[in-house]
Formats: sequence, C-alpha cells, structure tokens
Amino acid sequence: EAGRGWQEGLVGTADVPTGSDSQAGYTLRASEPVLVDDLREETRFSGPALLTDHGVASGLSTVIWAGQKPWGVFGTHSAERRAFSEQDVSFVQAIANLLGEAAARRHTEAALRDAKERFEGVAETVPDIIFNADPSVQVTYLNQRWTEWTGAPAAAGLGSNWSAYLHESDRDRVAEKWARVREDGTFYEDRQRLRTADGTYRWVIVRARPVRQDGEIVRWLGTVTDIDDLVHAEQTVKALNETLEGRVRERTEQVRALASALTLAEQHERRRIAQILHDDLQQMLYGLELTTQQVRRAETEAVRTRFLDQFNEILDRAIDTTRTLTVELSPPVLRGEGLEDALRWLAVHMERIHGLTVEVAADEQILIESEDLRVLLFQLIRELLFNVVKHAGVDHARITAAVKEESIMIGIEDDGVGFDPAALEGNNRPDDGFGLVSVRERLRLFGGRLDIESTPGEGTCMTIVTPLLPHSG
Repeated sequence: EAGRGWQEGLVGTADVPTGSDSQAGYTLRASEPVLVDDLREETRFSGPALLTDHGVASGLSTVIWAGQKPWGVFGTHSAERRAFSEQDVSFVQAIANLLGEAAARRHTEAALRDAKERFEGVAETVPDIIFNADPSVQVTYLNQRWTEWTGAPAAAGLGSNWSAYLHESDRDRVAEKWARVREDGTFYEDRQRLRTADGTYRWVIVRARPVRQDGEIVRWLGTVTDIDDLVHAEQTVKALNETLEGRVRERTEQVRALASALTLAEQHERRRIAQILHDDLQQMLYGLELTTQQVRRAETEAVRTRFLDQFNEILDRAIDTTRTLTVELSPPVLRGEGLEDALRWLAVHMERIHGLTVEVAADEQILIESEDLRVLLFQLIRELLFNVVKHAGVDHARITAAVKEESIMIGIEDDGVGFDPAALEGNNRPDDGFGLVSVRERLRLFGGRLDIESTPGEGTCMTIVTPLLPHSG
C-alpha cells in the first residue's frame, strides 16, 4: 500500500502474488527475512512481473507481524546488484516491526470502537441505568436512561458527581459499602434512593461487577434498577405482618384472660350449685328422713297426719328447688328461636328470684337461628341484670330489643347510681368487678360489641350489638 521508486500510479493499485512461487509467499512461509542477491538467478521462487518490469536485481523482504499474526510483507529492492548487510536486515526488520505495531494498534482500536458501539447500542435499549466506572469507582459512562431518570445530562453524573443524586440519608452508607467492595474486589449490590427529575426519590437496586485484566480490576460495569414499587409492597406486607402479629398477641391474651374468667365463672357456678345442694336440698332431704321416722313413731292418726303434711311441704320445697336449679342451668325457653319469649321469661325469673322488676320492649319477630348466639345473648343479658341487682341500687330495669340492618341491638337500662366508663378503658382483666370486659370479649368472638353509657348518679345504659348470624372471623 506504500512504496517509493515505483512507476506512477502503481502504489496502492498493483497486486503482488502471494503464491508459493512468489517472493512474498515464500517470505510468509519462511517467517524470517529473505535476501535475494540476483533475482535473475533466484531458484527458490520466481520474480513477479512487478519486479522484473522495474529491472529489480536484488531485494530484501520480511514479514510484518501484528501481534502473533502476519499482517503483510515489507520489502526493499534495488535495480543494481548488491549484497545486504546484517545492519540492512536489522533496519528493515525494525521498520517492519514498527509497521506491525501500528497495524496491531489500529486493529485493536477498531475492535474497541466496534465493541464500544455495540455495548452502547445494547445499553440504550434496556430499561435500567447502565454505567461504567474506573477502578476507583469514578463513573466514566452513563446511558440515556440516566437523563430520563434524573433529568440531568450524563456529564452531570460522571466522576463522583452521581453521589449528589442519592438521598442524603443513604450517601455515607453507600460510600462506606463501595470502599469495602473496592478493597475486596467483590460483587456490589445495594438498595438506595435515587432522585428523579421531579425531585422525588425512588428506591433502586445498584449492582456492579468488577472487570479484571491480568488479575487487576480495570473497570466496573453496573446497572441501576427501579424497585420502588417492590420496596413499598414489602413495607406494606411487613407492616401488615407486624399488625397481624400484634393483633394475634392481643387476641391470644384476650382469649387467655377470657378462658381464665370462664373457668372462674364455672367454678363459681359449681360452688353456687354445691351450696344450694348442701344448704337447701340436702337439708330438705334430711328433714324428709326425720319426718319419715316421726311418721313411723306416731302413736295416733292425728299426729301421723300432721307429720305427713309436714313431709309433703318439705317435698314440695325440694321439688321447687330442683326445678329452679334446672331452669337456671338450662332455661327451656331457649329451645325456641324467638328472643322476645326468652326475655319475658327472664324478666319474670329475675323478679321472682331477685326482686328486680324488668320491663321488656322487644320486636316480636326477632328469630335467632344460631343456638350458640341465642344462649350467649341470654347469658349476657342475665349477667347485666345481675349487675343491676348488685350495683345499681334500684329494683327496676328496662330491656329493649330490635333488629337494625342485619344486627340485633339489645339495651339494658337502669336509673341507678351509675359509674364512670372511663375507669374501664385499658382494663383487659375479665374480673373488673362488673364482668363487663368478659362480656365484651365474648361478644367480640361473635363479631359483636358492648356500648356503655353511664354517669355517676344518673343511671346506666348497656347496649349489645351483634350480627344476626355468627361472626365467621
């Protein structure tokens, strides 16, 4: 492609054969300098027309090496016969080496340009920010996605300027992590917040891999991926889990407390039944036994008749006691689905047993299909009426019952001494003195609640609100 002493127009256009019978081909195969003393007497190869037409007699040619591969042949020729010295050979070889290095460098530069163009072509098609950085993590390249994200030109993020776009709370941590990764030469991965064009910050994950040459890091290749939606979803799930765990712990404590209260209530009921059996029924049976003996020992019919009348009186009292106990344990009225009948039976029972007059105003068509809910409401209303007997200081109460929007609303009111409901706030102990916490917790298991309105000296209104159907949760 270059030469001197040739006819005008030949340089760059003339072809030189490289076959095995040509000097160029022979030189390539020999892989060392080839000297020609007289081309007309040369037997190793034939002289091409290009040389013979110029009357070439002697020549020297050598391979131009570009790295490990031959790039071409460099030669010098003379129309006069001459012998080339060792210095001539070294000089020609030196020129060939320079040409080879230049050719290799040009080839490398072309390959690098091609690789760079291909890399940048790919980098501009991905949705992530792509960056290159030198060994000290000074950014040398940012793709167009950087500008789309930050609203700033790529030049604004080069060097260490990219850190200015991080959230202030993340900068020190990110710098410390990069320092550790640079020292270790390991893969970098970190979540951080990157400022967007509108000034807000979004979570991204930055990943970078070291590129090594001969064991040394020559650059870092990395990506920046938007994960803001994922991070917020994770935070939401975490918050929900924490809330759920808190609710589970709270509900577990409530269930434990309620179970304890129910156990205590069961023990109390057992003691009450045992007391009735011992103090009333057992004494009556003992009285029946003594009366039977007196009947047997009676000397006259009149005495026997008097003792038999006494026997029947004690027996009637015993029967009434067992009937009352049976009714209290399982009121027959609960076998039906109507709530009004159960409330009116309870009103009669409270007046007969405890002297509390109860006024009932209930819708006639309140039907509760769930036996569990029916029994629960009956028990809770009875407990609240017991509270009136024990704490209100009055002998009259009112019950109202109605259905509103698929919920049952039952009110228990009195004009007694009242109390401060705030004293119950924050109290989760079922033994609060009124049993109201226990009432609330049992209602909550059915999806219901207990509303309390009371003022000291002005009476109390308790309202039970619960779905008609049992709560599925």
